Amino acid sequence: MKCKLKLVSSLEKVFFNECTGVNEMKLAVYIGKKEAETDKGLLDLLDSLRAGGCELELVSGAVCPDADMLVSVGGDGTFLSSAVLAAERGLPVVGVNLGR
Repeated sequence: MKCKLKLVSSLEKVFFNECTGVNEMKLAVYIGKKEAETDKGLLDLLDSLRAGGCELELVSGAVCPDADMLVSVGGDGTFLSSAVLAAERGLPVVGVNLGR
């Protein structure tokens, strides 16, 4: 669990301290498994993104047309599925691995 928390901290640092304009981004969030929606690390990350000014939209089958980036939450299969969705619009994908 410590590694996951370090990853979240590093990701937050990139989003909030090293990038300009990220706080105005609209992020599409693709969560692979329903039970992942209650993962504390994920909830903390989403709360931090919202607090930083990001607009979040949960997506399942299609990416919202005005999204700037897709955040994929799950394992390898989830990332591959979300990459297909993102490729249709040319969006960058950030993966959050909740797998083993």
